[in-house]
Amino acid sequence: MATLTKLTLSCAAFVAAAILAVSPSRAADITWTNLSGGNWNVAANWDPNQVPGAADNAYITNDGAYTVTLNVSERA
Repeated sequence: MATLTKLTLSCAAFVAAAILAVSPSRAADITWTNLSGGNWNVAANWDPNQVPGAADNAYITNDGAYTVTLNVSERA
């Protein structure tokens, strides 16, 4: 009986992990915080401290004159 319980728990854990792995990630709302300007790719310039990804919402809404530098290579 103990072996069946361990097998059941193992299967349940595997199914839960598989569901979490294929679940779509949620977009995060990330806000620019560096009023002096800076590089887009620096996590410390954002709240929370992470660089926005393709699925995230990036907000640059602070008043003032500053430059946010996005350093990416151009593609033809």
